[in-house]
Amino acid sequence: MSPWDWQSDAESPLRVATTGDTAALAAIYLSAVEGTVAKYYSPEQARAWLSLAPSPDHLAAVMHDGRLRLVATDKEGQPVGFVDLKPDGHLHYLYVHPKVAGAGLGAALLSAAVAAARRRGLELVYAEASEAALRCFLKQGFRQKERRDLTVAGVPIHNYSVDLHLRRSLEGSTSS
Repeated sequence: MSPWDWQSDAESPLRVATTGDTAALAAIYLSAVEGTVAKYYSPEQARAWLSLAPSPDHLAAVMHDGRLRLVATDKEGQPVGFVDLKPDGHLHYLYVHPKVAGAGLGAALLSAAVAAARRRGLELVYAEASEAALRCFLKQGFRQKERRDLTVAGVPIHNYSVDLHLRRSLEGSTSS
């Protein structure tokens, strides 16, 4: 079955992405950077970030390389957010359209990706979180490791290295 034997109920706004979603996911990335990320970074930094935007063709090309890509949908079934989890536990993308930012879909996507990683037996999920996404990661139990200062398209920008040790977080959540 895979991708990672995803299970969802009929009421869930989450589903496995299809190749038919790639144009919408690329547009969500652009909208998120323009509308949400731009609140935390300068216009120059946001433009540099936009230079990294994945094309629909790229999103389709990497779709079957073993990663799990989940999509959050609106009431009409249209994609409004997505998460992309590689087999090694690297969360490559977590983006939500600004029109639904703050509604809990980013947290739902992140939680679903972590649950899938646990089912797969991964011990670590890690990511590079923007200023915009950092709070969501921390609320889900991720640990902020360090600020990463880098240059994108000649522009200084930063994000944060975050991770979640799944075995430790499982053990820490049990009560006696």
